[in-house]
Amino acid sequence: MHAVIMPHIGLLIVGALVPALWMPATAVQDRKSLIELGFRMPASSWWILLGPLAYMIALTVKVVQVTEKGRAPLVLLLVNTIAVPVVVFAAVHFLPNVMGQFSPDSSATRLVWSAATN
Repeated sequence: MHAVIMPHIGLLIVGALVPALWMPATAVQDRKSLIELGFRMPASSWWILLGPLAYMIALTVKVVQVTEKGRAPLVLLLVNTIAVPVVVFAAVHFLPNVMGQFSPDSSATRLVWSAATN
């Protein structure tokens, strides 16, 4: 039984390590890019240690203070953080019920099939 579980644990570890290493690197690059664009005091890269949401809030506050624009990345993060789990939940819980109405033995499937073949 352990042989079956182990590959999944390895995937979970890799799946956790890649973002954990990638996010700080992109936050540092993001700060460098903002400084090159002329921002005197962009958000600190250290905010990423509190997670992507905390970093995006800090970044958005700093960018909006200077440009009065730049809310889109934070809005996109919030939409993805909320919408993706909702869609996955809906697909897992409701789609089988809807698809079950169209099983090969259902009357709805027989009705559609007879209409299509006539």
